[in-house]
Amino acid sequence: QEMAVSVSRDLKVQVQEDVNKVKLSDRQQELRDAIQRGEHKCLGVSQVMLGLMVISYALPLHFTEHTDVVIFGVPWWTGLTFIAGGTIAIILDKHCTMKIVSLLQAYTSAAFVIV
Repeated sequence: QEMAVSVSRDLKVQVQEDVNKVKLSDRQQELRDAIQRGEHKCLGVSQVMLGLMVISYALPLHFTEHTDVVIFGVPWWTGLTFIAGGTIAIILDKHCTMKIVSLLQAYTSAAFVIV
């Protein structure tokens, strides 16, 4: 624990808790709380939107010449992968830890690499 020392004009020494250290630790805790409150839901919503966008952009591919991408259904399963990951992130919003968020981000990164 860090302490602040102040000396008055009459040479009285006062030892007190460092105000800057307290403010910094309070801000860090507020930041952690904000991340845990909002990151999961934002991540989930953006993943669901990305999945819907991938699927909707793939619809015109069915009216053109069929390529390997359409034959293997890449737009459908990649879109569904993003939607599944986003749905899990939204559902786990209340019961989530930073470990689960890291796993979801790894899942999203893997899906992105596959796309």
